[in-house]
Amino acid sequence: KINGRVLGGISIIIIFAAVVVPQYDFWGSRDKTSSTILKDTRNLKLDVEAESTLANQKSKFTEPTLAYHKPKIRPPTSNNRIHSVVWPDPNLPLAPFVKELNYPILIKNAPTKYIWEASEKWSVQYLKENLSKVINAYQHFIKIFGPYWEGDRPMATVPKISRRNPYRSLNMTGAEFFDLMENSDFYYYYSANVNHLDENLLLDLTPLNLLDLEESVTQNMNIWIGQKGVIAALHYDDYHNIYAQIIGSKKWTLFPPEDHDSLYLYPFIHPHYAQSQVNLNKIDQNLYKKFDMKLAKTVTISEGEILYLPPMWFHHVESLSDVSVSINSWSKDILSDIVSQIHNDMPFSMIQDPKKRTHVGQLYMHVLLKELGEDPKQFVHKYVLTPRYSDLVNQKILPGMDRTFCDPEYHLSEKDVQEATNKAKYHAQLFLEIKEQGTRSISVANIIEYATILITRGSSKIVSEVMYSCFNA
Repeated sequence: KINGRVLGGISIIIIFAAVVVPQYDFWGSRDKTSSTILKDTRNLKLDVEAESTLANQKSKFTEPTLAYHKPKIRPPTSNNRIHSVVWPDPNLPLAPFVKELNYPILIKNAPTKYIWEASEKWSVQYLKENLSKVINAYQHFIKIFGPYWEGDRPMATVPKISRRNPYRSLNMTGAEFFDLMENSDFYYYYSANVNHLDENLLLDLTPLNLLDLEESVTQNMNIWIGQKGVIAALHYDDYHNIYAQIIGSKKWTLFPPEDHDSLYLYPFIHPHYAQSQVNLNKIDQNLYKKFDMKLAKTVTISEGEILYLPPMWFHHVESLSDVSVSINSWSKDILSDIVSQIHNDMPFSMIQDPKKRTHVGQLYMHVLLKELGEDPKQFVHKYVLTPRYSDLVNQKILPGMDRTFCDPEYHLSEKDVQEATNKAKYHAQLFLEIKEQGTRSISVANIIEYATILITRGSSKIVSEVMYSCFNA
């Protein structure tokens, strides 16, 4: 609850943000669904012969020679390995099998090995000759790429918050890109939607719906190219990920969503959100005391194999071969729709009076967590303040949590209490549709941060203070 002295100190922020913040739209993960994936011959500008080839290949895939049956899953050989399956027939569709899973699985003898021409035709030389341009390739001084930086997050403007591993973006031909990977002292990495590939390369990946979990205009399919040693820092995505290895091999280090409090995520409103503060290549155990590498699961994916990763599983990926080329498809999960609906339905986002907005927000967050069976204070400290904010406070990037924003003597009207309570209960029921406990926990922690940034009208520097005050008053 906000007192008069604090109001004076943040009046400028409130005046400025009163118009801006209600229109915040930074919710969710990096937008992997912004462009419509090319799915059939109507979307491709192909000549008659190419269209005929694509139609024949698609027919082969959509009319399987075997009736669908569930392939036999091999359990992990140890606690730090994952499930695997040898795919019995390339014409069996992946979607019915993968949709039933809530854990990662390595698919050997994958259908991409037999159906996509890329599996036979693609080599470094072939891509040099046929990849005409590489736009926004990453050039790094070190082998770790990321954490990725999202400049529209509220904390991007906080002094002393900057990219952890700066990189350059370069444009060049495909031949120049592969030559640099072979001969340069820098590290290079390229990722793009397959829509940006040359037409003949796109044809090598037909049928494009081979990795789809569902027919959806929000499907997104991407190419990944990197050199030996290149690493994608530990992070999660809130999409289903079906990842096919075309050239070379990669090592994946995985953590389940329920381990998120020991992985020290960046704050949800930080430009490095959805990514871990822990550098797996140089772990500071004194700083990240709860982190335990023994919880990790590892898997190596090689040519002709597919890795399925459910939403919110943390992954750290290292290229093991001189050149690695992969294709993946992200598919939306129910999670995306639920959190978007809640994000657009906050009961206090348009309240102008700062005291009232703070106390309605405080009530909403407390009721939401109680309806989910959580102790509000314990949840916020365990999953938000301690793992996400404590290091920023210790480094004095954010102020200490010692000011009072929530006044126990402030009273809301009966109408305000009822509206906030009803909304929180409704949102709790939506969250309970997310069956995986760890996934739900991350999503709820994110919404607590988002609610607090709405309370502060965009003042990200005091979010941790306001959060601490609201859950300790």
